[in-house]
Amino acid sequence: MGQTMVENVINFINSHTDSQKMDLNWYGGEPLMAIHVIEQLLDKIAAETHIKLGRHNLITNGYYINEKTMGIFRKYPLTTVQITLDGKRERHDSIRKTKNDLPTFDRILQNADYILEEFPLTQLHIRVNIERSNAADYYELAAQLNDRWKGKNVVIYPGFLRIDNDTQTAYSCSCLDKNDIAEMMFDVSSKGLIDFPLYPQQCFSKTCAANRVNAYIVGPEGEIYKCWNDVGDPKKVVGTIQSSKIINKALLMKYIVGSKWYNDASCRDCFFLPICGGTCSWYALRNKYANGRYNLCTCVQKAPGMLDKCLEKYYDAITLK
Repeated sequence: MGQTMVENVINFINSHTDSQKMDLNWYGGEPLMAIHVIEQLLDKIAAETHIKLGRHNLITNGYYINEKTMGIFRKYPLTTVQITLDGKRERHDSIRKTKNDLPTFDRILQNADYILEEFPLTQLHIRVNIERSNAADYYELAAQLNDRWKGKNVVIYPGFLRIDNDTQTAYSCSCLDKNDIAEMMFDVSSKGLIDFPLYPQQCFSKTCAANRVNAYIVGPEGEIYKCWNDVGDPKKVVGTIQSSKIINKALLMKYIVGSKWYNDASCRDCFFLPICGGTCSWYALRNKYANGRYNLCTCVQKAPGMLDKCLEKYYDAITLK
């Protein structure tokens, strides 16, 4: 992002005269490869806008974390840092190498050590990518890393990979299906590995950027998307920060209205809707407009036998208080 575009971003933020606070996510590609742009933007947001930072998050591969890059976030503290591992060391290093074919796993863990030591108020999220063939990796890594970072501000959770079939109309058989995912989430919650609610809780959720009017995903040329999965596809640009004109009204309305749960009969009529909050907007549009057959239900309680398990867990929780 060049200097002119940095200025355009600041003007775009200032155009939201009624807004007082902004949540900000740094995402890529790898955002820390453009740390100089991040620094410029943060300095200008602080000095030249009326907006206060709310949640401030970084999604990174973890490789470029060092004293120089993280020095910027001492001035502008992060709420969360998410680092992704592609399974255990051997699997991760076979997938994520440097351009010189060097492994990255150990360096990323060392950088995570640094974050947890130097930024105790920033919550570190370790996402462990899994599919059917390496589901056990999560448990081994969670045990290893929870022991390594005992008492630290860290959450280690499974990231269920969504891999398309050959026709790009449904998930591949290499993915865990929704019932497998439900069983795993019940298991990891029961073991206390993550705080995943197995019964209804009062909460507030903004849902994702795709169906929120005041959420924007901004590309390096100032183009605006509604879903992170669309970045880089010129057909999915809905506008630009340089203009108030909507470029793709049809797509914008599909995301904001067409992907809502109340336009999906199976969701609208579901007893469990208040628990799950609906489905992924991006995949919902693929089902609706691109011949998709994706099973998007994320409700753990609808998996076979899972409702009884969750109710029993709830009963145990309230009787032990």
